[in-house]
Amino acid sequence: MKIIYLNVFENVEEEKRFNKIAEFIKKEKPNMLVLSEVGKWKNNFKNRLKKFKVQTKFPYHFQKNHILFFSQHVISCPRHIKDAIIKINTVINDEKITVIASHLSPDSEDKRLSQVEAIIKNINNEDKVILIGDLNSLSPLDNYDEQKLFNQLKKINIIKFGEDKLRKDVQKKILNFGLIDTVREFSKKFEYSVPTLFNKDINHFSKLRLDYLYITLPLKPFLKSAKIIRNDETNQLSDHFPIIAEFNL
Repeated sequence: MKIIYLNVFENVEEEKRFNKIAEFIKKEKPNMLVLSEVGKWKNNFKNRLKKFKVQTKFPYHFQKNHILFFSQHVISCPRHIKDAIIKINTVINDEKITVIASHLSPDSEDKRLSQVEAIIKNINNEDKVILIGDLNSLSPLDNYDEQKLFNQLKKINIIKFGEDKLRKDVQKKILNFGLIDTVREFSKKFEYSVPTLFNKDINHFSKLRLDYLYITLPLKPFLKSAKIIRNDETNQLSDHFPIIAEFNL
């Protein structure tokens, strides 16, 4: 079983890039896919969705806010938790899998903490759960030069990671809850998810890991691989690199 997440950047309204993303997904053949920043496909949403499903051959989907979830398997009990956070259940080879897909606030760590608290309330650590998305926060597992990064942020007046110091409260809360950082299971070096060559905005001024794929402990024995896909192709798909995990299910 394979799952992919990609923040597509401002609704991927350009037809050429839209097709590139669809071709990338078609080639990777995931069982499940999460896209974010697709909420403003304007009045053409139904047509865009239909075209994407035809190109990628996903029979099932669920959309709320700007999160769009696709599946090759029947979806049950899809639910909007709050903001850009959704929860979906599915069954793969008799294994019940829960996916929580999210795009946390770009505004502040305090707002993200509130959102993470809502996410945690929806996770049973005894179930097989995947938390995936752009969590817009820094991990204590990544070895940033904290003073240098904080000074860079302060210089360009970016305060979303902390006003007086770098804050990592969101990621610490997730880790303390017991979720497993899948990318870290396979790589101890720094694996950044922004910036790409496609777009380097002011918020992506330096290499940062903002996109994550967490799992509960019962899924760990099934985890085969997890990584952020950085190559020539994904450098041109969005302002974020996609993240992918495979499971022996």
